Amino acid sequence: MKIKFHPLKLHELNILFQIVSKHQPKLLPLLDRLGVIPLKSEEREILRNILAMELSEQGLDENYEPNQWGLTVESLIDKLGEAVIAIHNRQTIRPPIYWL
Repeated sequence: MKIKFHPLKLHELNILFQIVSKHQPKLLPLLDRLGVIPLKSEEREILRNILAMELSEQGLDENYEPNQWGLTVESLIDKLGEAVIAIHNRQTIRPPIYWL
């Protein structure tokens, strides 16, 4: 299985920081490691769960469809998930410094 990775853009990193600050500020040091030390799959899952909390609280409209904020959060969840899939498939990657 070939996985295409998408680096996080600066505004996406800022959004991730904002959401982690809101839901789990004690995990902010984890974000300091981004691009320096690869995150473990468990750490990625923790971040995905935090993003899922934000999605359920702020990212859905009255019909439970993603609003604009929800689409942004879903994109971040997907990007973290792609990395987890690659780890589980034992694919070797050398991501740029700003990748998760």
